[in-house]
Amino acid sequence: MNCRRLNGGVKGSAPQVGRARGNPVRRLSRVVPVITLLILLSPGAAARADVSPLGVRASPRSGPPTTALDVRGRGFSPGETVGLTFSGQILGTAVADGTGGFMLATTVPASAPPGPAVVEGTGESSGRSAHGTFTVRTDWPSSRFSPDNAGLNPYENQVSAVNVGNLALAWAAAVDTYPTAGPVVADNAVFVGTQSAVYAFNATTGAEIWTHHLGSLTSTSTGLAVAHGLVYVSEVLDHRFYALDARTGSTVWSIATLGGTTCPKVVGKVAYFCSNDAKLHAVNALTGDVIWTVQLRDAAFSPPAVVDGVVYVGADDRRVYALDAATGAILWTHQTVVAVGSSPAVVGGIVYVGSGDYSGSPGAVYALRAATGGILWKVRTVQGSLSSPAVARGLVFIASGDGLLHAYDAATGATRWSTAVGGDVDLASPSVANGDRVLRRSGRQRLRLRTGHGEGSVVLRDRRALQHRPSHLRRCGLLRFLRRPPVRLPAAQLT
Repeated sequence: MNCRRLNGGVKGSAPQVGRARGNPVRRLSRVVPVITLLILLSPGAAARADVSPLGVRASPRSGPPTTALDVRGRGFSPGETVGLTFSGQILGTAVADGTGGFMLATTVPASAPPGPAVVEGTGESSGRSAHGTFTVRTDWPSSRFSPDNAGLNPYENQVSAVNVGNLALAWAAAVDTYPTAGPVVADNAVFVGTQSAVYAFNATTGAEIWTHHLGSLTSTSTGLAVAHGLVYVSEVLDHRFYALDARTGSTVWSIATLGGTTCPKVVGKVAYFCSNDAKLHAVNALTGDVIWTVQLRDAAFSPPAVVDGVVYVGADDRRVYALDAATGAILWTHQTVVAVGSSPAVVGGIVYVGSGDYSGSPGAVYALRAATGGILWKVRTVQGSLSSPAVARGLVFIASGDGLLHAYDAATGATRWSTAVGGDVDLASPSVANGDRVLRRSGRQRLRLRTGHGEGSVVLRDRRALQHRPSHLRRCGLLRFLRRPPVRLPAAQLT
């Protein structure tokens, strides 16, 4: 046995028990690398050594102007101020945290035009820059734009009194027969119904995406609405209500009724529609399961308004109905002069509606208290109106059978102005986008009118044909898409 190895030293030297601890220099030389390794692997050092990739992301990824927006970034210098812009418009600043990340809660600028936008972040000290994308969309997903049926597009920021007369054709697409429903717009697609089919077109190019033929060649679509990735279709002759896949046009579900269906309106996860057997229906918008059905005294043909848990609808029995949206229970009714073919508009706790029929008899425009049905004011018209009112800027706009477009004070019913338009404008419903008006008559004529209440546009459309806004016109068998001046036509600016 080697005693030198046992003693850890040379023969004759002092025993060296625990040699590793006997030499401080050697002990330190072994410890220092370990300490260095620990420092390099510490969380703070790892964060500094492995900087996150530079990036900016906006959430949600699309929406109309004024959409609430969360902008998040990473990879900037810790503690630096990051300036944020939306296609060049200043959004604000955020300070990067210790990892170089930040979050800013902001909104899409009200003036942002429809189309793709760039959300950019730039570090003020590092000069580093990154960007994300956001798509500005101003979809018009159903008749009268919103559940209150006000006919107001609050997001329109391109068409004005200055340029509305310069609208130019962007594209036109042929359809098989006379258009009878829509168009409505969602996710850069235009949906329109005819006497036998429903079409989807690319809103930018006009390219046809799909065609869905209804149950028979004589079926006529009467209304469209888009929500939850579905296109809801009412039609007359097959006595059915459809939900189609908005991407493919395939039928997701359909339900049968005892009469032709009309006037779809989707609010949340409930779809409301009428049928010609004088019923108002509420169904699950995702499955088609019936929630409730209410028998009215006569048929209703125009889209209902749904506001604050109440459904408002006019019917041919010369009544306006208010029903509980959850149960269908009738809350109140109001008797009118003649039949109500107009869609009620509910704004500021007041129900505005016109009454009239095809006989040319005198009619009236009503303002009713939404809570009780009590009358606030009534204005008689020389002839009745099937026109649905638009409400904006303290005015009520509605057309009548005597060829006039009227503007009434929303609070008092006082006539602000009336303008002769001519033709069957009692079958047309105005829509407001911004105080100037574009009116459509006999398929060709457009008129511009001022309200004296600021800048804006109103479109008068034929309810029996395609709905359209300042950017769209319709002719029999042809969908025409007009370009907004002076910018490229955006994805979804329709009425």
